[in-house]
Amino acid sequence: MPHPFPHRYESSLHWTGDRTANLLAPPRAPITGSAPPEFDGTDQHWSPEHLLLSSVQLCLMLTFVSVAQKARFEFLNYRSSAAGVVDKTPAGLAVTEIAVTVDLTLPSGADPQKGVELMSTAKKYCLVSNSVKSAITLETRTTIAS
Repeated sequence: MPHPFPHRYESSLHWTGDRTANLLAPPRAPITGSAPPEFDGTDQHWSPEHLLLSSVQLCLMLTFVSVAQKARFEFLNYRSSAAGVVDKTPAGLAVTEIAVTVDLTLPSGADPQKGVELMSTAKKYCLVSNSVKSAITLETRTTIAS
């Protein structure tokens, strides 16, 4: 049973020099983050932009799993990819769009349209995508396992 709302979360950041820091939320493994090359950083660590895209993808997947379970909809595999655009806006730099593509592998006899509909429902209820100001587009592709 879920915990009552509101839920509260904490994390910390420890600067390690230059444009790099460790992101901490024990007992989870630390994540090293830095600026991406486009902002004079490195491609060796997670950037805020990559973490944002990953957060959207993970939340969509978790919400889809929940929605699919409630609908008793079976799927065999779920993969996604995301692409984001950072651009200048009147308010300053911002992620202006995020495009997520989800590939669902379904068992023989499954209704591909139902998978697309449930993925759309997941997008509607995903708390991270609901918290992001930028436009988020979703493409769901389904494949029936042979």
